[in-house]
Amino acid sequence: MKSWVIKLVTIILLVPISSSTYSQELYGIINDPDGYTNVRKGPGINYEIITRVLDNEIFYIEESSNDWYLIYLVEQNYTDGYIHASRVRRLSELSTSFQRTAKSGLVTIKDENTKFNLRRSGFAKSKHEYEFDDNKWIVKIDGKIPYGIDGNYPKTKISRFDFWRNNILVDTPINEFNDLYEVNLGSIKLFRHRDIFFITMLNNSDGAGAYDVIWVYQDDTYVKRVVIVP
Repeated sequence: MKSWVIKLVTIILLVPISSSTYSQELYGIINDPDGYTNVRKGPGINYEIITRVLDNEIFYIEESSNDWYLIYLVEQNYTDGYIHASRVRRLSELSTSFQRTAKSGLVTIKDENTKFNLRRSGFAKSKHEYEFDDNKWIVKIDGKIPYGIDGNYPKTKISRFDFWRNNILVDTPINEFNDLYEVNLGSIKLFRHRDIFFITMLNNSDGAGAYDVIWVYQDDTYVKRVVIVP
């Protein structure tokens, strides 16, 4: 493990991005043996270093200019800057050599040493508590802000979420997925970069209230989730 400490944290980003259609192409991580990469104010080494990005940080890739990428740092208050192309890996370029099955609302992605399960099921309105705005629009479910809806009752929720490494269930807090609704099962993918795993679930919504979510594990430890809301 790197010298930096893994922290359990949820990052939520409200993203002023022009497109509401996302893909793994648009999200990236660094590719640097040092475990971090410098972010510069402009597309060149002569520009000021404004921050660093660590191995398991997620960023949004806006565009490329020559050998440099303009990125937005999802986990650093949407700070924008430039990283050399040699230090960027799109999530879509990472290893996806996993077997994926989907049946009756359950998605399973696995290989010999790793397995991830997510089940989508119906939402039972009578089993939850609500807070309303103007006595009409739902703003909280069970005390939490809900994702994937726009004031209406959800139709679906996540009823199972588990990640396994070497036949050991990794402890993932329930509050890292129990506020996510109207999930898009077809978008779920699992990527690996060395000992870091990224689970992506994109374009989730009821037709409004769209969001993306990326969970991060490092070997047998849960690290964080990143929720991106346009």
